[in-house]
Amino acid sequence: LESVLKEEGSFDKLHQHDSDRPKELFEEFVNDWNELYRRDRLFLSEIVRKRAEKSQGGHSNIKDETTTYETFRQLLLEEASSDDAYQRVQRIIEDSANPVSSAQLYFNELRQSSNGSRRRISQLANQGGEESSEDEGEIAEDE
Repeated sequence: LESVLKEEGSFDKLHQHDSDRPKELFEEFVNDWNELYRRDRLFLSEIVRKRAEKSQGGHSNIKDETTTYETFRQLLLEEASSDDAYQRVQRIIEDSANPVSSAQLYFNELRQSSNGSRRRISQLANQGGEESSEDEGEIAEDE
């Protein structure tokens, strides 16, 4: 295997560094990607908040469980009020420099949080509004 790798030009560049360098490069990439996502998420959450305020009258809700990613993307672009915001949303959506766009990650996060909220409300409704320690994974003591 090593003989095959030595023939690759990229191996020489990597081989010049110590054995921890690939891990360091990966961690740098993850940290940079995380920082980018946090910035993009803050921007996108502001757009979602504005859309949610507008949709109180029964219009399309961005957090609706039936909303697809394609619809989510379109709603973000529609909600971007200025040219700068529109271009930024478009850049976030079409980000090919990263494995997954921040818009896709944020959409998945919204879907997951809305599904979790509905399950919790459903559980409380089935229990008559009373919380049970057994549902929380705690051991109920016998008296």
